[in-house]
Amino acid sequence: MPTTESERPINIIRGAVDSLTLYEVMEDELNNLENGSTSSTYLNLAIALLTLCLSFFASIFTVDFKNNITFIVFLVIALVSLFAGVGYIITWYKTRKSYTSIITKIRARAEKKQVLIVKTDKPDEIIIEENVTIPAATEVDK
Repeated sequence: MPTTESERPINIIRGAVDSLTLYEVMEDELNNLENGSTSSTYLNLAIALLTLCLSFFASIFTVDFKNNITFIVFLVIALVSLFAGVGYIITWYKTRKSYTSIITKIRARAEKKQVLIVKTDKPDEIIIEENVTIPAATEVDK
């Protein structure tokens, strides 16, 4: 029976790997990694607000205001953006390591448990021994 274009066999070339490390991840950790870090948003808002603050203060110091209301509006915008920008900088500084701490916690779990895989003479049989003290997960021929 002739093969069609979609049924044609595919050649797969596989490169051997010395070892493989698997990380077990809980669902809430995966959700946090998937959503990304909110600390970058805080930093972006802080930079935008502090830039706004600097531009309004530059206007205040370089322009001669004829009307006091205009001066007060510029001053209020400059001060509010300054305090909000500083607040976002503080929030960013406190939350910036949450993303890294999740990854560190996941990696620490893999370091606690190491597995030694031993091949036997039988082609379909592999023995897996857990909690073996070895420098890294390695494959040993028996």
